[in-house]
Parts: sequence; structure tokens; C-alpha cells
Amino acid sequence: MSSQLSSEEVFRLVFKEIKFPFFAIDPKVLAEVIESNLGKEIGTSIHMGLESYSDKREFLIKSIMGTIQGIKFPESFLKILERSPFLKPLLTKQSLKKLVEAEMPLSSITGNNVLTWQEQTYWPAAYNILFHQLLSLCYLFKYALNKRKEEIMKTGSDSEILGEYPRMMPTTIHYAFASLGAWLGGAVNMQYFSNYATDPQIRENNINVGYLQRIGYDPIVAKEMSDSGMVGLPASILMPLMTAQGNGIYFGSLPVDEWNIVNLPQNKLLEESAKDVFEKEKLAGFIMDKYYRTPFRARNPNNQGLLGANTVMRDHYTDFYKRIGKTPLVRCKHYCAPIIEVSSLKQIQEYVHEIPIRDKEGVFFRGQTSMYTLPRTDGIKKLLFSNSCSMEPSLVTAAARTKFDYDQIHFALKYFLRENLEYNMDYKYPDGYKIFQEKQKSAMLETDYAIMALAQHYGIPSHGLDVTTNAEVALWFATNKYEVNSQGVASYSNLNISDWNLDNSKWPVIFVCQTVTNTIRPSLHNCLELSDCGITALRPIRQNAKFFLGGHGEHQNRLAECVVCIFRLKPENYISPTDFNFLFPPPEDDKAYRLLLDFSANTYFHSMGSKKVNRFH
Repeated sequence: MSSQLSSEEVFRLVFKEIKFPFFAIDPKVLAEVIESNLGKEIGTSIHMGLESYSDKREFLIKSIMGTIQGIKFPESFLKILERSPFLKPLLTKQSLKKLVEAEMPLSSITGNNVLTWQEQTYWPAAYNILFHQLLSLCYLFKYALNKRKEEIMKTGSDSEILGEYPRMMPTTIHYAFASLGAWLGGAVNMQYFSNYATDPQIRENNINVGYLQRIGYDPIVAKEMSDSGMVGLPASILMPLMTAQGNGIYFGSLPVDEWNIVNLPQNKLLEESAKDVFEKEKLAGFIMDKYYRTPFRARNPNNQGLLGANTVMRDHYTDFYKRIGKTPLVRCKHYCAPIIEVSSLKQIQEYVHEIPIRDKEGVFFRGQTSMYTLPRTDGIKKLLFSNSCSMEPSLVTAAARTKFDYDQIHFALKYFLRENLEYNMDYKYPDGYKIFQEKQKSAMLETDYAIMALAQHYGIPSHGLDVTTNAEVALWFATNKYEVNSQGVASYSNLNISDWNLDNSKWPVIFVCQTVTNTIRPSLHNCLELSDCGITALRPIRQNAKFFLGGHGEHQNRLAECVVCIFRLKPENYISPTDFNFLFPPPEDDKAYRLLLDFSANTYFHSMGSKKVNRFH
């Protein structure tokens, strides 16, 4: 991206690169428009009001235009549309393919306060709900930042205001428009720029190594850093973005080289200026830790402790930690948490009872048959933690870990659900389709959060993780091993004492978590939002499940920042009060599970990953 571009043009190009969610189409609206225009000249439009955006309106216009210009329909999408029960009756009269191949002029602006997307196709009408939802989301974040700004000004403070929450959106396009709204409302940062600038490197290791070399790193060091989760950000990428957002201090929603006052780096770093760092390191650009989204000026791996050079525990649990005494520790960004060895559910419950409740949601759990750690080399551990505790638990989301493109399947599942609510008698429910249509217009994104939680709970990798409020359920998952047979049917088998590894670092664990900071609290969600559409998800109800919305690509280990302690299970024959049949009800009892199995069986969605739905029956 050229540094000669205008700031408005930077926004257009950034939004043009968003992979457009073509399955966000509303097939019923499209069918109605086609039917009402048969025999007429093709053409539809969306009119988007801009009266609320005053001085930065041109940035919003460029962002919307970039999003529209980035739309590219794959052939597979058209084939699925041709099978739609909404559209199939109409396609005997006109070919859908001819409709989409019509001339597509650029969007036009009408007057001062309306942006019009007008084309000789039916696509503006088909995506009407999506764009109005995105604009509503943008306005919601703009309004929230404006209100916050007013509150701060009343105190006489001139503090800068950060847009901190946009990354908790369910998909990338929501993330982008929420960030835009916060920035339009007065945030000094355009948070989505962090995702945009790091996504190619995170997805492709070779690209990241190349970028680190452009910064000035030796090829061997560049590979070491990339393998350890450090992302390269050359100055040529950063400068246009930071100039466009109008602030050169913040990247994402954190200041560059932000030191945690409770856990500072090595003393020699505290007085260094940007010029000092450059003259010493001879490296032009930034590096970012993809696990915790922390940006730093590029430095060579040596003993610095960028995330804190000391072993520090959270003061939220001081008395609890004192009673535990000395134990092994893990590192969760700036803070450490204890590993407590236990041998029974009763012992777990006794410890949990002593944990201070610092949030109204209380503590929640995640059980695993083993604790995995982040892959850092010794050199990167020194760079981040100096000589302090550096064993980091890996609580990375499945989508991030496997580089799975969740966003496209998210909208495909919404599309599939919409069709089934209207046409499939198994899922038809009084006003279910109507309720769903109304909800998906909401800036609160109720249907999108519900869809993502459903996807995660039933096996599709997403931007979140399964957690539970029930320690008994967590114990069951920690002591039951997941398996898949040759027919693709999954099951769990109970661990016996003989299954315990001789190495205690590989024993089953239960993570105990609590959202103690304002920026983390909104990540914890329920999974019940589609019940009033007739789709009740019984599995998460039985599992006392919640959905923890992890970070998009540049904040992958977000859940680790909530860890209070980790229970490591000693070799025992653990008997849980619950069992497989209760936790995993069959599809005839669990309508959401049945829907996901039907989605998985639809071959048209296989290329997007629908077969990842777990089949237990």
C-alpha cells in the first residue's frame, strides 16, 4: 500500500480486501424482487443514510464502496442459489446466471446524506439486510464512543478514547464495521487495521518470514520468530494505516511498546526512545505477538522481557494464592497462575469455593485431557519474559489453530438455517422465520452470535471456545478421550489409571477462569438465542455450556488472560456424576444437532468445511 494514498483511499482499499460474505444473501427478498420485476429491465438499489456522520462521512462512503467493489461470486455459490426453494420456481422463467452477469456499474452518491448502491442486477436488493445491519452496527459503536467521550469531557479530562470492543464481533466484516464506527465516533484507533495488517502473515508462514526479513531480520532469526508467533509488520505496511487513522501511537487498540506497570520489562528498556531502538537494532518496523495482539518496535531476540521480566500473580486472588502455597506456575501474558494437583471432584469443589468472585458471571471451566503450551523458542521466551516464568498454556481457538476460514461457513449456515425455517417441516415453527428475519437486522448481532456458538458446540472450528459453568462437566471432558472411528462417528472413552502419562505435565487438566477486566467480560456468551425461532440447542444446555468469544487472528490466546488456576488431575479412576448419553443427546432429541447434521450432509457446503460437524450418533 503506497504511502502517497489519501487517508480515505486507504480505508477503501482496506475494506475492499475483506472477503465478502456472499451467503449473507436474503433469498426470500431476492425471490420477491425477481418475481415483481419479471419482464422488466433488471435493476435494484439500496439507499443508505449518512446524516449521522458529519466530518468523517467520506471515510464511511469509501469503506462501503470498497466493500461493494470487493464482491466476487464463486461459481459454487450460484449453483447453490439455483437449488434454493425460494428461487427455483422463478428460474424456469429467467436464468439467475444472466442476472448476475449483467453490467455492474460502481455505486453512486445521491445528494449529501444518502449513499446509493445501484446496479443492473438484483444484488443490492439481495444484500439489503446485510448492509443495513452493518450500518446499524457502525452507528451503534459510533454512538457508544460519542457517549463515552461526553462522559470523559464532563470530568475535565482530555484523555484519548480507544475503541476496544470491535474485535469481539463474530466475523471479520462485523469486526471491520464496528471498528469503523468506533473510529468515526472519536476513537483514536481504527482497531480493524491490526487484523488487516497481520492476517496474511498469520495465515501464511512464508509471507511472515519474508516480512520479517524486510524489516531487517536474519533469515534464521526470522523463521524462529515466525514459528514462535511473532508477526512481522514492515514500516511500508504500517505507515499508510497509522497515517489514515490519524494516530501513530496506537496499533490495534494498544500503544506500541506498552509496558505493564505491574510487570515491567528489563530496566534498560524503560528509557529507550524510538530513535534509540532503531539505532541499536537497525530494524525498520514492528513485531506483534499474535497470541496476545501486543505490538512492539522490532527488536532482536535477547533478554528483554517485553511482556514483563518478573513472575507476578494477579492481585484479584492474593489470599487464595497464599492458602495454596508454592506450586508450579504457568504464564498468561503479564500474569502467572498456579497449577494445583488434585485427585477428586470433592477436592476441586473445595478449592473453587475459596476463589473470590470478581465478576457477576462467577468462575467457569474448561476440561482437557492434557495441557498444551504455546510453541515458543528459548530466544523468544527471553525476549518476552526474560528469566521469569515462561510456560504458556495454549487456549487458542480451533479456527486460529487450524487456519480455518470460519467466516464463509458462518454465513452459509445462516443461509441454510433460513431456508429450513421456511421450507422444512422438521424445523418450521410459528413465526420462526419471521423472528429470525427481524433479529438478523439487529446491530446487537443476536443471530450471528447464536450461529457461531452453535457451530462451535457442534464441531465447526470458530473464533471461540467451549467452556462450562459446571465443574462436574469439566471433569468429565478432562477424563474422557475423544475418538473418531473409520466410519467418521465420534465417541468418548473414559481414561483409566493406566492411561496417565509418566510425565505429569501431560496429565488431564481443568482450567478455572473468571473475566475480571472490563475488556474481557463481553467475551462470555450464552448459547440460547435461537430458541424463540424453534431451534433449541440441547447439548450446550446439558453441558451447562457457555461460549467464550476468542480473538480473531491477532489475539488467539485470549482465554488464557482469564485463567485463575489450573487443576492437574492425579492418576485416579474418576467417576463423574454425568455421562455421555446425557451430555450428547441424540438428534431426535436435540433439534440444533439434527440441523447441523443436515447441514453437514449437504454436499454443496463441503468445500467450506461443513463436514467438520461432529457426528456422535
